[in-house]
Amino acid sequence: MTKVRGLLPVVGAVLIVAAAVLLLGFSDTLNPLDAIRGLGRVVTVPDFAGSPLPRARAEAENLGLKPDTRSAFSLTAPRGTIIGQKPAAGQKARSGDPIELVVSSGVNRTRMPAAVGRPIAEVTRELGDPGVPVEIIEVSNETVANGIVVAQSPAPDVLVAQAGSVRLEVSSGPDSRPVPDLTGLSIEGAAFRLGKAGLLFGPVTQADDPAVVAGAVISSAPAQGTKVPKDTPVALTVSNGSAPIPVPEVTKTQQVPATEVLRAAGFLVDVAGQLVVTGDPGVGNVFGQNPVAGTPYRPGQVVTIVVGRVPPPRRAATTTTTLATTPTGSSTTTTVKASTPTTKAGG
Repeated sequence: MTKVRGLLPVVGAVLIVAAAVLLLGFSDTLNPLDAIRGLGRVVTVPDFAGSPLPRARAEAENLGLKPDTRSAFSLTAPRGTIIGQKPAAGQKARSGDPIELVVSSGVNRTRMPAAVGRPIAEVTRELGDPGVPVEIIEVSNETVANGIVVAQSPAPDVLVAQAGSVRLEVSSGPDSRPVPDLTGLSIEGAAFRLGKAGLLFGPVTQADDPAVVAGAVISSAPAQGTKVPKDTPVALTVSNGSAPIPVPEVTKTQQVPATEVLRAAGFLVDVAGQLVVTGDPGVGNVFGQNPVAGTPYRPGQVVTIVVGRVPPPRRAATTTTTLATTPTGSSTTTTVKASTPTTKAGG
């Protein structure tokens, strides 16, 4: 009996603790077992969004939570109000736990930098740090390099809100332009037309082409119509005319057939005379040619032939004599035609 009486206080204490656990174990109040383990009571985290910081801080502290604050810009929330929290509203926490409260510092405002003449990457990096949205518009420009800002809105030093809009016009460099048609032009004409188009005169390559006159442009690279940036060099292929062929042999032939042979081969013909005596069998014959037969020569070039010719006939001399004045006061003029005596063979 003595042992039973000694156990009664212990059993009673256990029953009391068990009843307390059953009654309080699932409430938001202090759990006796947690209290025994040194843990705080369980609370439901309120929604602090929109509350002024002092009110939110006081409410959190009343629940036994430990507020920790940080600031962030907001486009909509007034300065000093709560815009975020962790743990989120509705979650469970214990008294003594920390809670992070994010406080609005209001709308961010940035001083607009001077952007014109600067690289777009540099300007957007400067505006991107505070989070200002930037609208970039590319425009062609004949004088400003690609990627350089040519216009801005708003002007420098204007305060821009984070919700504001910044517009920057950025050079994309000169507009592309088509390569003009240069076919058939002389080198000088092609250079002039390229200059008018804003392009540069490039290297020249010679090529044989019987269909294109010597000295005229056959083709260009880039080809006609290709769009290229300003100051792009354009290379030209210029015709030498037809490929060289051997000059035909026309000496010791008459002028007319010799000329026909040379023209049939595509050459131009120039005739030079060589005097021979009358009756010489070489009259009308080709005595020589330049270039000589067999020389490689391009059709369209001039071949000179030397043809035998007799000297022109000599004209008879005419002598005019004025006689003395007659008694009547008139004068008499007598024309005497002198002839060159002819010597006959054997006479």
